[in-house]
Amino acid sequence: QGNSTIGGVWKIEFQDDQSNTVYQTSIPLSLLPYQRYNAMKRNIHLTGVKLWWPHTMGEPYLYKANISFLIHNTATTPITIPAETSKNVVLSDRVTFSFGIRTIQTYIHPRTNGRAFEINHIPIFLQGGNWIATDAMLQYSTSYERYYD
Repeated sequence: QGNSTIGGVWKIEFQDDQSNTVYQTSIPLSLLPYQRYNAMKRNIHLTGVKLWWPHTMGEPYLYKANISFLIHNTATTPITIPAETSKNVVLSDRVTFSFGIRTIQTYIHPRTNGRAFEINHIPIFLQGGNWIATDAMLQYSTSYERYYD
């Protein structure tokens, strides 16, 4: 279609582990052929979510994301929502993936002066993979007070 604008709609849906929809939105937009658009540069506010937790701290709860882009067969016809009910609508692309929701914070611990971490506002000690977060060169390793807990 050359440089004709393509009208379409992003449909975004998040589901819990019981396939209940916990978030959905439709974002109408017009694009030129091969034009890129990042639809997820938005703030999404979710309430009552189940958090993802790392091994030994809780359940690694995952949500399912269904994201699709629907276009009209003709560039001049505006798209209607819900788009799936229209015979003139074509699925252009779809992606489905799992994701978890969590917070991660890092700071310098006031007692040890070393790097500390929190997951979902709970302190966590990172271990494994030869990770040594407290002192990269172990320059304070002889100080009992520094590591006493």
